[in-house]
Amino acid sequence: MQPQQPGYNSSHVYLDLLADLPWQKASEEHELDLKAAKDHLDSDHYGLVKIKHRIIEYLAVRKLKPDARGPVLCFVGPPGVGKTSLGYLFSFIFFLGLSIMMK
Repeated sequence: MQPQQPGYNSSHVYLDLLADLPWQKASEEHELDLKAAKDHLDSDHYGLVKIKHRIIEYLAVRKLKPDARGPVLCFVGPPGVGKTSLGYLFSFIFFLGLSIMMK
């Protein structure tokens, strides 16, 4: 790719970012507390019973077999029903541990 081409700079920055990532490091695993996760989902989101049940089911499988390669959770629906906030909450529960959110 020639430096004069459009998109050269953004591609260059993106590739530099990928090269600088610490690929050999892994984050520490947090213990999943399903009861706390369910309580937090219920307190923050009214309704959405099937979705919350599916999230807890997914977390339970990951707790039993952390190295399993599972399906991807895909939230679909009209705007304003809580897909983004559920995904945000799920990321905190799964990747950072629920204790960080409750502080």
